[in-house]
Amino acid sequence: MAREEAIGKAIKALEQEPSSSEKPNKWIPMTKRPLTDDERELYRCSDIEGALIFDCPLPEDEQEVLVSYGGWVCVDTFCIDDGCYFEGVDIDDVQACMPLPEPYKEESGGEE
Repeated sequence: MAREEAIGKAIKALEQEPSSSEKPNKWIPMTKRPLTDDERELYRCSDIEGALIFDCPLPEDEQEVLVSYGGWVCVDTFCIDDGCYFEGVDIDDVQACMPLPEPYKEESGGEE
């Protein structure tokens, strides 16, 4: 099987079920909602009509994650610095993200 085909199949398998606390290595949809009045005051957004806030778990600052956008998937770095953004993809274009899986570790073959 070609490497690209294997990666594509792995991504499709991961897309089947959203992330949860029991299964953290699944896609997390990047959902947004309108700000509450308290949030508008807290973030000083009262003059911004239609301001939205992310209503989903966000990655840690400088965490590398997989991002899904426009039918593509890539690794990108999430940043928190006067707002939040991804270094390579516009955050408004990201449909979902997920933590990078743990690196492969070869299983030991039993007793030596």
